[in-house]
Amino acid sequence: MRRLIPLLAVLAAVGAALVPANAMAGHPPPPPHVDLSHLRQGTEVQALAVGPENYLWFAGINRTGTPSNVVGRVSPGGATEEHAIAATAETLGIGGLTRGPEGNMWFTEPAANRIERVGPSGQAEGFAVPTAGSLPTGIVSAPGGFLWVTMEGTGKVAKVDPIGHVVESALNDGARPAALALGPDSALWVMETESATLGRVGLDGSTSSFPLPTDGAIFKGTLNSDIVTGPDGNLWLSQEDGPFVGEVIPTQTQPEYVRFEVPEEEDGGTTLISKGPHGDLWYATEGGAIGSIAPNGKEFGDPGCPLKDCAPLEALAEGPEGELWFASGESIGRYHPSPLFLVEHGPLKAVGSKLKVPLECRGGAARQRCKGTYEIFLGKYAAARGHFAIPTMTHRKVTLHLVDGGGRRKAQKLGLRGHYVVHLGGKSVLLYGAHG
Repeated sequence: MRRLIPLLAVLAAVGAALVPANAMAGHPPPPPHVDLSHLRQGTEVQALAVGPENYLWFAGINRTGTPSNVVGRVSPGGATEEHAIAATAETLGIGGLTRGPEGNMWFTEPAANRIERVGPSGQAEGFAVPTAGSLPTGIVSAPGGFLWVTMEGTGKVAKVDPIGHVVESALNDGARPAALALGPDSALWVMETESATLGRVGLDGSTSSFPLPTDGAIFKGTLNSDIVTGPDGNLWLSQEDGPFVGEVIPTQTQPEYVRFEVPEEEDGGTTLISKGPHGDLWYATEGGAIGSIAPNGKEFGDPGCPLKDCAPLEALAEGPEGELWFASGESIGRYHPSPLFLVEHGPLKAVGSKLKVPLECRGGAARQRCKGTYEIFLGKYAAARGHFAIPTMTHRKVTLHLVDGGGRRKAQKLGLRGHYVVHLGGKSVLLYGAHG
């Protein structure tokens, strides 16, 4: 039978407020912090990108009234404006969005077989892709003043100049290229959505394909979905076949490929990936959560759902000033992970003149740490104290040294009933800890 043991714990946090959580009802961990901007009724955002004047731009569809594709922007203060794209009622859908070399925003319309550009006024103009059924999807800006676009319907990648002249380059037979990114080698790296293959396109239009290893159990069934160049200069992939992200070190021979299992709140794969705060990679899961992984592949942030009921996310992007933005339905939001908090696992264990406290650091982003001083008081007596520095998503046994005197004698008995208190910013929060 478990019993409650009285501990008055003063947790002095260094560098971040630490909220201890316990398994008892009524004390859930703190949720992520989200700043939401709501769009007009019926709008569904499908792509995000940073534009001029520190605005975040979005593109998507609106199904109310006369349906249309839409494009718009969010001001630094959170105000939104939205513009309909004429004559798109029968060809709804956005593939990708990016800032062009001349400062305008460019986006693709796969069903319309068009590429559009829009200036600050919201007036869009564009052109049809020459080959019918091309399904232009991903789009990025590259050196030389050109845009590059994947043609998922024809297995090609197109080089587009600002006046709409298109030069196409074919990938391997059967390719279905979708997302793409400009790699550190000044080449375009292309995701193929229906095979474990990456395509490489040089700025001169030369192409090559690289199958990723799939014969080992960890790679079996690899399905890529999104790609970004990370802060470490390598390529990072979201992968829908399971809770993984992939890292590719690009070379002109066979690239080096590593796959990491990431924490997530629900079973399923990762659907989106982006650069973001703290120099980490940020991913979205099929379960509607957002998590982070450090470029070393060894440290992880605590995943959290930014929206009620963990609604699915449609877009994820590094926004102005390095913040992380997401889109879901009629909402666009800035995401901040849960504040750091501690969880005690199991009883305190006395070993001679020491106590071992099993703690877990939760919340925060990859590479953040719960760091501070843990002190236990029994009545007016200081019983034990110790320091800790625990990476988030990590368990550690923290050693507390028993203090000489009455506190030590009472701590060795560990038999009274009571409570413990955590000090947060000068305020005490009453919680109960289940020990023993």
